[in-house]
Amino acid sequence: MAVQSLARFQRTESDSAKSHVLLGDIYHQLEREDDAQTEYQKALALEPGNAAAMLGSASAYLSNNNIEKAKDTARAALERSPQDPELNLIVAETMVAQFQFADAEPYLLKGLNVKPQMQGHVHALLGKVYAETGKTNDAIRQLKLGESSDDTGSIHYLLARLYRETGDTKNASAALEQVKTIKQNRRERIKTVEDPDLSSLESPAAAPSTP
Repeated sequence: MAVQSLARFQRTESDSAKSHVLLGDIYHQLEREDDAQTEYQKALALEPGNAAAMLGSASAYLSNNNIEKAKDTARAALERSPQDPELNLIVAETMVAQFQFADAEPYLLKGLNVKPQMQGHVHALLGKVYAETGKTNDAIRQLKLGESSDDTGSIHYLLARLYRETGDTKNASAALEQVKTIKQNRRERIKTVEDPDLSSLESPAAAPSTP
């Protein structure tokens, strides 16, 4: 449905910054980060400084493990919107990836204002930051708040480690059991997702198909 809606939009605004951002967002969701980056750059060529394109570009760089580019892009965007929670979150993620844990904390605190479905991830990152900076109790509290975002078992594994450090073997064992459950559930729900045909969107002026 999103692809069909964008195709209709492109017929009216075939080469607008907004259409390139929307297509970039679709590619990003499909984990086609190079294609996403191409669309975001087209948007920025049309509208330098476009906030949505800069956010999308930084996100795509991060997903593609281009940490420096992600950090530079997000920081450039933060100069215009210093309180933007998603941009702050991206900068924090790049710092965590580079083991700059203490420096990441103020960005994560601003990132707590992201939309509710992303807040668990922010709490989990804060938990990791506190775990790496010796704030064990704060780390446990934040990781518990971030449990809902644990789709790999990594959050519960870290919780188990921290519980053991505090001598809480009961909760450590329970956390390890959760790791096993999460991994099993993940294996069961992995399915092949067909990549939708976006060829009609990649033309600057997609015309309606003839019946």
